[in-house]
Amino acid sequence: SERGPAIGADGDRRWRPSTFREGLPSRPPMGRSLRDRLELDDGDRSASLYAGVLLSATGLLAWVTGQPFVFPSLGPTAFDLATGAEADATDRDVARRVVGGHLVGALSGFAAHSLLAPGETVATVASPAAPLQLALVASGVLAVVCTSAGMFATDTVHPPACATTLIVGLGLLSRPLDVGIIAAAVVLLVGVHTVLRRGRRR
Repeated sequence: SERGPAIGADGDRRWRPSTFREGLPSRPPMGRSLRDRLELDDGDRSASLYAGVLLSATGLLAWVTGQPFVFPSLGPTAFDLATGAEADATDRDVARRVVGGHLVGALSGFAAHSLLAPGETVATVASPAAPLQLALVASGVLAVVCTSAGMFATDTVHPPACATTLIVGLGLLSRPLDVGIIAAAVVLLVGVHTVLRRGRRR
């Protein structure tokens, strides 16, 4: 959808989430004071809290079950939904792109990891030129390539899914159960968003 800077009554251009205020520029304007940059208007605060509400649903499930229903790529998805990146799309299209994108990412990562680095997990520190690290790097690269191609082919483009595929492809959440948990967490996140979005329309 078309995005542009929101312009206040005083002519000030600010970064404002379009779910709560029209317009979403690609980056905050330069040349403003640090104090001005740190001030949040109502739209900023609402979007920030909304993203937290979405993530709280999967966080509560993770706490109750002890399973990883919270993982890094859910954060960008919650932010996208909160700031209106899918504001012009129908609920069905949002679900198709977001859930479909993460599912493509999880499956691509699982396939790449199973093929190139089964049983391995990326380490924080590794020996230089370690063969196992090379296998994991290759798995991550293949996972991103397959995810990108898969999202284009299925019209489920959702950039945070490329983070999901790395989480799986690098062995951090690489069990079949983990793929199911990822899918369930995304479905829950989108489901909560859909309910809240419909409530705001009334």
